[in-house]
Amino acid sequence: MVFVYLAAIAAACFFLAWVISRIQKAFGLEVDGPEHRPKATERSSALSLKRGQPDSYSDVFDRYELDENRPEGESVNWNWPWLEVAGTQHRMTEVSTFLTAVSSSSDFSIRLERDPKNAHDPNAIKVIGVLARPSRETMLGYVPAQVAEDIASYPPEMPIAVQLKRAAIVDHAIYVTIAGLMPNVKERRWMGYEETPPKAPSKITLGETEIAELETLIEKLRTRRPLTDEEASQAQRDMTSGLMSRVQAGEAQVSIEQKGFDHLDLPYREHKKLMRQADNDLVKQVGILDGAFDSYFDTGMSEPPNYAERVAIILRKAGRRDLEKAWLETWLRYFPPGSAIGQRYEALAERARKLSA
Repeated sequence: MVFVYLAAIAAACFFLAWVISRIQKAFGLEVDGPEHRPKATERSSALSLKRGQPDSYSDVFDRYELDENRPEGESVNWNWPWLEVAGTQHRMTEVSTFLTAVSSSSDFSIRLERDPKNAHDPNAIKVIGVLARPSRETMLGYVPAQVAEDIASYPPEMPIAVQLKRAAIVDHAIYVTIAGLMPNVKERRWMGYEETPPKAPSKITLGETEIAELETLIEKLRTRRPLTDEEASQAQRDMTSGLMSRVQAGEAQVSIEQKGFDHLDLPYREHKKLMRQADNDLVKQVGILDGAFDSYFDTGMSEPPNYAERVAIILRKAGRRDLEKAWLETWLRYFPPGSAIGQRYEALAERARKLSA
């Protein structure tokens, strides 16, 4: 009987070892001898072809992940977020050929090339893939228009580079992701590539008209009650349903109407300049908030807190503690602590507590 138990235990151990080995193989966790381990000098900068499912795509795809491929240069620093190269769909054969070549070579790079004669956008910038051996250059697409517009505002001699991060081939589409590299804002200003904005005033004087604009908004919001969670959800469902109806009707341009946010439709540089000028403009900030609250009642979408914060800062600089307290009380009536997630929401609530609002 003892032998039967021992045989059963041995069989169970063998089965468990077999299961573990299958799991290791399935997830690439095999631990083999030294001859199977990757060498330290092996291509660490090459792209590796993987199968899987990316965060933003639902199809089975070929995904290329980049390990290291950062351009050299002390003045080249991380600045932009990752960007999707535009126009890859129009050159799928060339891009896929380049990616295939890159997957077996570590000697490659990405460079930018301005395209001032582009018929669609004089600020256009090409993204060129460079393979050293064999020597070959392939146009992958273009830098997104908004970023190209931003780059166009800087002198041509300012060092700008890009790094290839990853790519995905999904059935009939190719997605190529790059990271933009350029001097950070302090270095740009120190080198003379960007003007240093004037220092914001520590004190502000408000006129009667500006104060009246804010008081009108406060009174308007006090006469209306905030939406309940159910009302906000229903408004969002109605908005989504309306958008879907317009899509089915074949409308070319379908977007959410955002009252008060016309400045968001401006080109990037103009928008940035306008908002810098409006930092201490109470009338401008109140105008944005007025339209944005109308959108809140129509769509149930939460009000962005950065404009409310600017209003509080302006009032603080003007020494109008009474108005700042009244404004924050009104704001918190709609967005009390915990009703929305974000540091600015919490900062507004904390400031209100300090003012005993």
